[in-house]
Amino acid sequence: MRATLAVAPRFRDPLQRMKCDHTMNTELAQAALYALPAPLALVDAGGRVVWTNAALAAALEMQTTDLPVDTTNALLISAVNPTVVAAAAAGVHDVLTGARAELSLEYVSEGPSGSRWLRLDARPIAGGALLMHTDISAAKQASADVRAEALLDPVTGLPNRLLLSDRFEQALLNSSRSSGRVAVLLIDLDGFEQINVTHGTEAGDELLAEVGRRLRPTLRAGDTAARLGADEFVVLLLGTRSADEALRVARRIVRALEAPFTLSSGIADVRASIGIAGEWSHLHTVDALLEAAALALRDAKQQGGGRVVLFDGDADP
Repeated sequence: MRATLAVAPRFRDPLQRMKCDHTMNTELAQAALYALPAPLALVDAGGRVVWTNAALAAALEMQTTDLPVDTTNALLISAVNPTVVAAAAAGVHDVLTGARAELSLEYVSEGPSGSRWLRLDARPIAGGALLMHTDISAAKQASADVRAEALLDPVTGLPNRLLLSDRFEQALLNSSRSSGRVAVLLIDLDGFEQINVTHGTEAGDELLAEVGRRLRPTLRAGDTAARLGADEFVVLLLGTRSADEALRVARRIVRALEAPFTLSSGIADVRASIGIAGEWSHLHTVDALLEAAALALRDAKQQGGGRVVLFDGDADP
């Protein structure tokens, strides 16, 4: 059997031909829009929804023939934040009236499978506007992962110097409004350099990662352990009522690090020397607390290491 080709009709009247072409182009455009995976809606100049595609219908759990659709549902899919809903309505209104050229608004959609990030884009078209929703959850997560990596030490997973500085400033600000004081424990690992020499730097990283794991359970709720670099760690204590409370935490850390470390290259031992400084010594800035803790740590090392020393305001620098 021979295949039959459809032949486009011939028109003597040019105007009739133009009308036919326009109708065909409009139908093709609507079909293409309808099949797109991104949820779409058309609103007229008054903001009423006059068309939705299959993706938006599925997102709203409705049939595409169920018009008119509630405008709020077309603007934002399952959004619950009233401020965002109001911003979307105002933004689309501005697009329709020509007050703005376009709208792009990120929002959180709450559905049966959980939360996801969407972006609403509104663009003007003849007689109204086209609304499109794009799922940006993956991009948001990737951005959050990058930010987290920038704030965490890659070896131990603990906060790094940057995140510690931010938490330090916030802690000092909050302590000025409460009765609790901020204290700092500056920790140095005695014998760590020899571990690197004897076992290698990879084993040294193994040990540092294990130190991070052992530090976490010694802390109180709200405290922060961070790695400054090399074998130096800092613990930020919040709401400390006295120097004795800081000493108890420091001694827990010393005991936690006393047990031998099992590395892929063998068994290794280190001890922790800790210097403590707190606001009770009239130290109220990040630099002052860290400098005082460093002086106390120096004394702990000079006394043989593996011990805790509390900053003495009368000590020689």
